[in-house]
Amino acid sequence: MSISIEHPPKMVYDQHGQLVEVILTAEDFRAYLRTVLAEADWETLPPHLQDAIDLLLVDEVRQEKEQARDFDRANFLRSQSGQGSDWVRRSDS
Repeated sequence: MSISIEHPPKMVYDQHGQLVEVILTAEDFRAYLRTVLAEADWETLPPHLQDAIDLLLVDEVRQEKEQARDFDRANFLRSQSGQGSDWVRRSDS
């Protein structure tokens, strides 16, 4: 599994020197989840990873919808200002 980590993770150890936690930045954790999604068998993933990946995908869909709304709004504003038809003509030529 190849994961592109931007920042070194922070390791947390208990009083016996055993690793008990790894802290990643949010972006590194999302990269980890994308890698798990791409390379692991969904059915063998523990429920907490399935849930985390589900939430990641929901967030990505929300971001895409938000970008689409922004694009639609920009097109609407452009058409209301009279720039829309010029823009279409220029792109068609």
